[in-house]
Parts: sequence; structure tokens; C-alpha cells
Amino acid sequence: MSIISFDYVKQGATEPKAKLMVPIVKPTNKYFGIDITELDPEDQGTFTASIEKLIDLHKKNVDELMEKYDIKHSYRYYFPDKMTNIIIEE
Repeated sequence: MSIISFDYVKQGATEPKAKLMVPIVKPTNKYFGIDITELDPEDQGTFTASIEKLIDLHKKNVDELMEKYDIKHSYRYYFPDKMTNIIIEE
């Protein structure tokens, strides 16, 4: 898991150094997912329903943890071309 610290230019002004934990999405120009091509149509439906339940449970657990730390609404998007002085901690 990476933690990125950086300065960010927004609307012509540099904002204070942000610190972002990046477990979710990194910049990319690709789709990322699970290839279910080899499953027959019935298994595709069963698999999709099962994984949706797991993803919902994961989201619920993450939301509860974020609420515990009072950062429930702290999801942020940053444009890489507006980031400077980047420090990445692994």
C-alpha cells in the first residue's frame, strides 16, 4: 500500500501538502477487472452475484472504519499533472 505526499495546484494556487493513501485506484488508461469469459453463462451469473455481495461487505467495512476515524467523506481525486514534490512511501 502506498502513501503519497505532494503539493497540489488547484485553480492557480498551490494547496498545502496533501497525504493520500492509495489502496484503491492509481492513474491508468485501462479497465481492470476479473475475466469471466471461461465460465458458462450460469456460472457467470452466480459468480457475479457472489462477488457483488463480497464487494458490498468490503465497502460496508471500509465505510465503518472511515466513520470511526471521522473521515467518512475523505475520498479525493487528484490529477497527476497538477501534483509536484511527490514523496511515495511504501
